[in-house]
Amino acid sequence: MAAIDIDKISGLTKPLIQRIPKTARGIDLHKRIGDLIEDADI
Repeated sequence: MAAIDIDKISGLTKPLIQRIPKTARGIDLHKRIGDLIEDADI
């Protein structure tokens, strides 16, 4: 169940991440999303 959720999250966030501009705030968002995905991917 967790794996399915992670797949959904990855599938939804990848296009969004690509749209986030590489501003300071965007980079912070990239780091947070990356940390969340890493923490969830056990």
